[in-house]
Amino acid sequence: MARSPAMRRAPELQVAHWMNTPAPITLASLRGRVVVLHAFQMLCPGCVSHGLPQAQRLHQLFPAEQLAVVGLHTVFEHHAVMGGVAALQAFVHEYRLTFPIGIDEPDGQDGVPLMQGRYRRCASQQSNALWSILKLEIANDRTHDFVERLLHWQWPDGGWNCDKDPRACHSSFMESILPLRALAHYGALHDHEPSLKAAKRASEVFLKRHLFQRESDGSVMKAEFVQLHYPLYWHYDVLHGLKVMAETGFIRDKRCESALDLLASKQLSDGGWPAERRYYKASKQLKLGNDYIDWGGTSKVRMNPWVTADALYVLKAAGYIH
Repeated sequence: MARSPAMRRAPELQVAHWMNTPAPITLASLRGRVVVLHAFQMLCPGCVSHGLPQAQRLHQLFPAEQLAVVGLHTVFEHHAVMGGVAALQAFVHEYRLTFPIGIDEPDGQDGVPLMQGRYRRCASQQSNALWSILKLEIANDRTHDFVERLLHWQWPDGGWNCDKDPRACHSSFMESILPLRALAHYGALHDHEPSLKAAKRASEVFLKRHLFQRESDGSVMKAEFVQLHYPLYWHYDVLHGLKVMAETGFIRDKRCESALDLLASKQLSDGGWPAERRYYKASKQLKLGNDYIDWGGTSKVRMNPWVTADALYVLKAAGYIH
């Protein structure tokens, strides 16, 4: 009797190199156990902050004969660097990952996934590097490569997204705010019209949503968007959106007014602004989610100097204060 499509045997994992295991892992060696297969990439912020810690906890919590946790480092670009064994070994050692991890066999194309006509790339990484290079004045002949890639990966609605779900059709605020910032700065420095046009398109991703509201009904997109943080790492909040609008020249757009009013309403009686939430834990211990620096903590009644400095910059640029 022929097997139905749902009953076909799964293909073997195509792995170039294994670590944390004395022998290559095969499907046969996993038979009889529950298997958690975690695909990740070293430069994926969500993997580092959430996925990998969860996988490590599962590996430590359940007996190996009952549950097998297997990591698959899925490098979809720059295999020469990201696919190297030494780089991953250093990463695994730094984050103290002890479950078996394999390096996905490259397909030879070294390309960014293209799904439904949209490139799925965490563009915040390249754009943060581009902006930092320009600010530090250490740009060289290769800097334009960042710009070319960002322009190439831009989505039809003007932003960027690394969501691997083929159904995703809207840009991500988290992955679009830094490309907007970097391309606007590059365009202004070099009078580069394609970068300026791309930044203008990207600004509409935020402006048409008033920096934090759904287009459909005006409700808050995410609770964390209307809370103040410092630092943000790869996250987004309304203050960061306003800061980038101020840097890129869009802060006087009327669609920023709701966000500006919200920011102004959060001012404390002492004249400052608080950090209402944080994405780190101050610690000298090397651990996921830890930061060696304490950025002032969180409080609803005590000002945070970093948040306050950004808020004052934004409100001055918008003409709210003089």
